[in-house]
Amino acid sequence: MNQHAEALVIGEAPGEQEEKHGRPFVGPSGSEFDRSLRAAGKHRGKVSLTNAILCRPPENDLKKFLDVQRRSAKLLGTKAKSPVECCKPRLDREIAKFDNLIPLGKTAYRSVTSTSSSILSVRGSELTIKFVPDGKIKQVMPSLHPSFVMRQRRWSHVFRNDITKAFRIFEGRGGWVEPGVVYNPEPAELAKFLSDTSKIYTYDIETDGIECLTANIRCIAIGDEQNVMVVGFRSNCTGRHIPGLFVDWYDTPLESIAMLGVLTDFFGNPEIIKAGHNSGYYDRTVIRQRLGCDVKPNIDTMIAHRSVESELPHSLGYVASLYTDAPSWKTDREGNKLALGGENDEELHLYCARDVVITARVMPPLADQVALRDQTSVYRMDMKMQEICMDMHIAGMYVDQTERLKREKQLFRM
Repeated sequence: MNQHAEALVIGEAPGEQEEKHGRPFVGPSGSEFDRSLRAAGKHRGKVSLTNAILCRPPENDLKKFLDVQRRSAKLLGTKAKSPVECCKPRLDREIAKFDNLIPLGKTAYRSVTSTSSSILSVRGSELTIKFVPDGKIKQVMPSLHPSFVMRQRRWSHVFRNDITKAFRIFEGRGGWVEPGVVYNPEPAELAKFLSDTSKIYTYDIETDGIECLTANIRCIAIGDEQNVMVVGFRSNCTGRHIPGLFVDWYDTPLESIAMLGVLTDFFGNPEIIKAGHNSGYYDRTVIRQRLGCDVKPNIDTMIAHRSVESELPHSLGYVASLYTDAPSWKTDREGNKLALGGENDEELHLYCARDVVITARVMPPLADQVALRDQTSVYRMDMKMQEICMDMHIAGMYVDQTERLKREKQLFRM
């Protein structure tokens, strides 16, 4: 083990070539990992390599082996330790020697963090963990396992981007800068903040439901790359709701009415460009239903990303992992998705503020990619189609999904 390495890279378990040579990350998956190192300007001498498990599972299928083991233990009424648990003390001793960790794949990530998050939901995001054995703080940058990348080639550039970002952050050349956030500003303060017609404002809303026609607004955040203002609407705390008004966070009905006026003037102002992630459908529909105004002009960064990487995920978490150094803010340490309705007001308002500033920070590089790929006309067409779908939804027009799928397959064959 190279104790002078810049990072400890942790894989899953030895494959056929690893078992044969007695070294981790050799064979095809090792070559894929080497390519990612070269893309980051590094070589193997800069990292130390290990696996979460040091024995090769039967048929090289760890998932199948663990499933069989769990079923056998259940039938026998025992609680046998898994190979991951058996190897954990050894892995902890190796981890203790390093400050920077790169777990590759689900098994490695869960072994390092003791959480159940999906690797696709956390990869590419900087994490910090308190290492239980000695209490020291470790920097963690999870990514995909190279064997997965070899099976799903569309993820190759994502994997290399993750490794490059990991070393940039470990070397102090990157990192997340928290935005300045003002919670529940005075109406006049918000109006002044939203008065600059020369810039693009990003926004996000959090609601109490997933159906945009009936969901109530819990909060709205509006801002740019550095600053955000968050307006609370409906509180989860009992006793805060003011019957008959949208806004629960202001002392008098006049303040509430004034705040609603500022928001409707902003969203309805055709001279101010607004942008959000999935804002062209969900957020725009909710605002039309609850505030009585339409959001125009509007940029949807989710639609923009679809025109750039149609075959990959389009969530803000994924886009942020490519274009920013944002931490993993979409899930908690147990792997549960945040903003599901049960969190307290402060947690939700911070979550919403981060959505806004991250959208603002991904927008410039994303716009560059749209232009580079000559996808501007595709983006505009998709935005028009999205507006048609939104109007159909509001009007209650039913879409025959069987017929839609049939026509879609016909178009793909053309």
